[in-house]
Amino acid sequence: MNSEVRKNQLKIVSEAFSEAPATMLMIARRTGIERASICRYVATMRKNDSIFFVRKGFCAITKHTANYLTTNEAYRPQPEWRLF
Repeated sequence: MNSEVRKNQLKIVSEAFSEAPATMLMIARRTGIERASICRYVATMRKNDSIFFVRKGFCAITKHTANYLTTNEAYRPQPEWRLF
C-alpha cells in the first residue's frame, strides 16, 4: 500500500469517526477499510491527539464491550480541576 492510499484512508476514517462516536469495527463495516488498518490509523490519531475516547459500551455489531471513539471536538473530554 503506497502513502497516497494511506493518507486517503486516514482521511476517510477520520471523517467517519467525526459523524458520531463509534467502535473500530463499526467504522470498518461502514467504510470497507480493514479493521487492522483502522487500528493503526487510530494509534496515529491518538499520538496526534485528534481522536477522543467517549465511553465504553456494547458494540452494536458484536454485542461485546468496546471503546466508542470520535474525532468530533464537541466530545473532547473537559479537564477536571480539583484543588484538594
